[in-house]
Amino acid sequence: MANPFVLYLRPFLQCWAALAVFLVFLTRPAFASCQTEGLKFDHAQLRATPPNSPVSVGYLQITNTTGQTQTLVSASAPFAKRAGIHDMKHGSGVIKMYEIESGLAVPDRLTVMLMPKGRHLMFMDLDRQLKEDDVFSVTLEFVPCGRVMVPFHVTRLPGLVHTHGKTHAKDHIHKQHDHSH
Repeated sequence: MANPFVLYLRPFLQCWAALAVFLVFLTRPAFASCQTEGLKFDHAQLRATPPNSPVSVGYLQITNTTGQTQTLVSASAPFAKRAGIHDMKHGSGVIKMYEIESGLAVPDRLTVMLMPKGRHLMFMDLDRQLKEDDVFSVTLEFVPCGRVMVPFHVTRLPGLVHTHGKTHAKDHIHKQHDHSH
């Protein structure tokens, strides 16, 4: 026979347990959508390398619809010992590359492009040659979103026009596309 006090508290305990489960599931979709729906990646590409090359670069478009700014703080890949987020400064006829140590902000409802002659991912100390048509998973870490794995296609000449069909996200919606860029 059950303790009368436990029987008396049972409805209250069931109510609290249901509330706890509800709160867990209520907060979970915000984080899940951040990684599966809130960040979109298009034209993710790596530059093909000659044999024994120590470096390669990565380019992509990141669209943020998470409801808050996401900051890309790091990248890692199985083929490189180190990776960084870099930019190019143009001035006085000289182009200088530098690392963006504080991360790259991707404001909500905007698309940030990492592309040749501008911001890009730099992969250093490669342990293999990156060959055209290979695909590698690259881990991108965003704050506050967390880590996201993105497939990058290796191309000889990175750019939107050269790999348009291969590097679009599967759920990308085509409206009007200008292929002259």
